[in-house]
Amino acid sequence: MSVICRMTCNAADHKTPFLEKIAEYLLFVKISRLYQPRSPLFWIMVALNLLSAVLGWIAHKHALGTVASLIIAAFAVGNAVLGTYLAWRLSHS
Repeated sequence: MSVICRMTCNAADHKTPFLEKIAEYLLFVKISRLYQPRSPLFWIMVALNLLSAVLGWIAHKHALGTVASLIIAAFAVGNAVLGTYLAWRLSHS
């Protein structure tokens, strides 16, 4: 087995501890930037996430007509876009 094959097999099977530490740090930094309970944007983002759960529950549990399904879908897409924008603003503030 060649050295290149062993290197690619090992790289695909195992993550290096250094890269795992960098990934954990970056994840922590992003999450810590999102958690800002004194900011109104944070609470709006929390409310939008709760609204997503309610919309998903309504769509799953109830047999809806075409118009109602389109309304729920429009709210869900708008909710996702606004929630993503707020998360971006919080993480870059």
